[in-house]
Amino acid sequence: MDINFESIKIALEKVGFLLEEIKPINEGKNSFSYLVKTQTRNFFLKIYRKNHFNARDRLSSEINFLNYLREIKLNNVPKPIIYDVAENWILLSWVEGKKIIKPEEDDCNSLLEFISDIQNYKFSEYAKKIGNASEANFTIYDHICHIKSRVESLKNYLFKNKKNLNQRSAIFSLLNKFSDELNSYEKEFDFSKKSIQTRIISPSDIGFHNVLKNKDKVNFIDFEYAGWDDPRKLLSDLVLQPQYNIPINCYQTFVGLFKKKEFSFEFLQDSSIVFELYRIKWVLIMLNPVLYSKSDDFLNVEIMQILKRCNLYLEESKIRLKKFKNLYLNLYFT
Repeated sequence: MDINFESIKIALEKVGFLLEEIKPINEGKNSFSYLVKTQTRNFFLKIYRKNHFNARDRLSSEINFLNYLREIKLNNVPKPIIYDVAENWILLSWVEGKKIIKPEEDDCNSLLEFISDIQNYKFSEYAKKIGNASEANFTIYDHICHIKSRVESLKNYLFKNKKNLNQRSAIFSLLNKFSDELNSYEKEFDFSKKSIQTRIISPSDIGFHNVLKNKDKVNFIDFEYAGWDDPRKLLSDLVLQPQYNIPINCYQTFVGLFKKKEFSFEFLQDSSIVFELYRIKWVLIMLNPVLYSKSDDFLNVEIMQILKRCNLYLEESKIRLKKFKNLYLNLYFT
């Protein structure tokens, strides 16, 4: 990917900053990130990769969400400085802090308070500029269809493109099991019953991987997938995200969130099935290397470990989900 640093230098000069140095921070699957040093202050540069599997305009999504957070005067998020739509980059204020490796109760409270705080202005003019979160769905039928589509897409891709992949039959077996589960949910769910739907403002890619802690201040970053979403989906991500979830020993922190109207009983009906659906989706995400890897040789080396992680996740997430339901099912949702 060719990066035009000269255009970034010129853009900085136009707003009164003289560039001294650009240092790479991370080359991720979705973006490149850099520390930009000027004579007076530091900035964070984010350059979005083109994604042929997802047409979402991640730059515009992040700008609109950050502008909303700025307008509601949150001071624990980066502020947009300048951006270039043609070059697909944004320059943000620098946020100090370190990743939280082992979240404690105070960290979990901060995360849930952030989710709660951004709901307070959901009917404002600023919020109207926010689009839907990435892969947002708002009905049980749409959630089921979305997961089924992902399962079938991976099956078709495997069938057409990965005929020599090691463990191909094991992957098909897992996907067929998911298809059976999804068909069962679709058959057993009563779609005729009325349910009250609501939308929340969601960071979407939620978890402690997008949190930086500076002393006692907890900062939140990375909103390219943020937008309007189903509260049940956000709740499932907080519990089921494979690596950056709220740990079991901090589940009591959810009580404060459930006091918000957006997360009250009437809007969390049928959460149990949404949880089960997104357990499947997280496994599909873990299987993404099958779709994205250009090298079958690399995949043949890695696929055993990927499948092992998938199966471990299914067992471990079942324990997490059981604990969460035992605490809250009868009190807050069905």
